[in-house]
Amino acid sequence: MLALHRGATSTGIANNAWIYQDAARYFLSSATQQITHLMELPEPDRRPDEHAHSRAQRMLVRLSDLNFGIAPSDVYTDPDTAIRLLWSKGGRNVELVFPSGEAEPPYVYHSNDREYGVEETPDPKSVLNWLNWVLNDITPEHVRAA
Repeated sequence: MLALHRGATSTGIANNAWIYQDAARYFLSSATQQITHLMELPEPDRRPDEHAHSRAQRMLVRLSDLNFGIAPSDVYTDPDTAIRLLWSKGGRNVELVFPSGEAEPPYVYHSNDREYGVEETPDPKSVLNWLNWVLNDITPEHVRAA
């Protein structure tokens, strides 16, 4: 059973749930369109391959399933044709990277003004933790424990 705070109504809580779901749907639509646009770049040697595209799409769906709804600051390909999604705020950056080709796994690159790091083969929850760090300045649990 859902416990309500004083003054809260079940209608208000339900409305908030709809807001998060709408934001997640918008995020998914916007970000997937940006990634698909990369597949249509006029320079063939700048386009990511289908492997990078499908891995990026799957991760976006999984983030949306976790009700994440904030679009990246930038979506682009690097010189190696990896798909990069960047979130940036207050000197903190997180890049979710999907290399072209099957050999290299996706990874999260995170940095601030003093340090940086890489987490290979991230799952959606660890990506969400890093995004929470960049957007809300909350250090991921597995980093605090280390």
